[in-house]
Amino acid sequence: MTRVRIRQNTKFSIIPVGPVPTLTTLGFTPSIIIEANALANGAKSPLLSDDGDTIATDIFSASNYGTKCFQMSIEDGSSGFGNWGWVYNLITNLVKGDSIHVQWSTMMPATFDWNSEGEGGHLKYMRIHTQSSAAANEGYNDLYISNSRESNRDGNLKHITETFENQWTYLDAPPDGEGPLVKDVWETFEMRVDFDDVEDDSTGVGRTRLWRNVDGVMTLIMDITAEKTLNTSTSECDRVHLFTYWNWDPAGGQGDQLCYFDRFIVVTDLGDMTETDAGGTPIIGGLI
Repeated sequence: MTRVRIRQNTKFSIIPVGPVPTLTTLGFTPSIIIEANALANGAKSPLLSDDGDTIATDIFSASNYGTKCFQMSIEDGSSGFGNWGWVYNLITNLVKGDSIHVQWSTMMPATFDWNSEGEGGHLKYMRIHTQSSAAANEGYNDLYISNSRESNRDGNLKHITETFENQWTYLDAPPDGEGPLVKDVWETFEMRVDFDDVEDDSTGVGRTRLWRNVDGVMTLIMDITAEKTLNTSTSECDRVHLFTYWNWDPAGGQGDQLCYFDRFIVVTDLGDMTETDAGGTPIIGGLI
């Protein structure tokens, strides 16, 4: 059985945009860290691809870390391929027995509409891609944002490991979960995937975990141990996506949309991390 640990009855602190909480200096050097502070307004990160409409901005008096963040935008009726969000290609592909731990922050303005009318009525969010050893697509370890088409789930996160598991895990509203994304607030998440073609509940280590910043504490809100995270023993993880494209209906369009992200961190040597969550599991952390 899939084990999903949920912190219940959480009350979020609603914090107005700018100034907002900042992140401290990390106690270790991560594999990669992407932020906008050193970039000119309108510039793009050289470490990202498929990020056509993702640019540095100082639109806020303070971003989630420092003075600048990245703005992401999409025009009405566009699918967003190559423009909406971004892709980070790993320097070295990860294989069976490896792990990846990422942290990111997003802020969705009050005007942001995550409704998506096509392909299931949900919006892609954080995506960790897998492929065969011959580089054939084998699906994503995916977080989605639900919308108003799903009863009582508007803005809630849900998870699926596409292609070879295809089981939904819903992170619904309290008391069953952490509730919907909060607009006009910087939301910080961490996601860890331990790669194996055998699940942790069996004889392997395949496992997916998700943490959310809840009142200044990185809190474990999802722990899936009954699903493998690689299709085969020779499969690989090669890249990470934020959004990718809009699940859209060309007849309706999604309107002009924009939102923001700040500081994306990748860790592949988990022993480097110096903080732990309430259960003693290493995390990136860095919150104050």
